[in-house]
Amino acid sequence: AIAYGPLVVCGTYLVQTGTLTTALLHAACSLGLLVAAFLWINEFPDYAADAAAGKRNLVVRLGKPAAQRVFTALVLVAYGWLLAASVHTAGAQGMAAGLIGVVPALVSIVVLHRSGGVTTRLIPAQAACLLSFVLMALGSGLGYLLLPAA
Repeated sequence: AIAYGPLVVCGTYLVQTGTLTTALLHAACSLGLLVAAFLWINEFPDYAADAAAGKRNLVVRLGKPAAQRVFTALVLVAYGWLLAASVHTAGAQGMAAGLIGVVPALVSIVVLHRSGGVTTRLIPAQAACLLSFVLMALGSGLGYLLLPAA
């Protein structure tokens, strides 16, 4: 999650501009949380096999109900962070365009909670989570670049 969120975003920006901004750090951390959520939701289909094989990843250790709550928290904190940064950080107002990804994010939460742990019913939640990440990345990135800082 660190490599595909803050590290890639900040590293790319730093190489191209020679600087980092607070607004960019906020966007990068929001994206990092969504990457963590995507990795997290992808552990659910393997829950039974992982538990049977003695693999003690966090989803297995916490159990499905608690792991679902952690997923929900990761997604909600990611979007809450982006919203707060867009409102309260100088130069970050354009990043609010990344909130376009909140709809598939909410879909992923609902589908996960309703899936009953059935792998085939989890696939739409995984796809929605990935779409949410892509939309947040594109929206916040384009908004940051194209919308003038207030």
